[in-house]
Amino acid sequence: MPTPAARRHPGLGPAAGALLLAFAGCAEPQALAANPNPPVPALPADPQPLPPVSAVALVWQPAHYDWTGATYQYVAGRYIAQAGHTRWADGWWSLDGARWVWVPAHWAG
Repeated sequence: MPTPAARRHPGLGPAAGALLLAFAGCAEPQALAANPNPPVPALPADPQPLPPVSAVALVWQPAHYDWTGATYQYVAGRYIAQAGHTRWADGWWSLDGARWVWVPAHWAG
């Protein structure tokens, strides 16, 4: 009967499966550096009003927080010219090597 590893990886023979099982617990998980910055606050209710009359296509840019380097600054939602904007991405903290960096809210696409 094939080993569990060989069943998951049908191209592996019994010897390779045994090696996978033998080394499966050897790698220690690397601890992520704790983010020293405060978490992003919850957004307050920001109802989306009807769009204004405009000659150009408009898209709603949701409310979000910007990081000032010391605190979060609330930016209310608003309509902006669509101009190719298709998908909104809220800001987030990202681990870059050994330091945390703020990725601002932006249009992705």
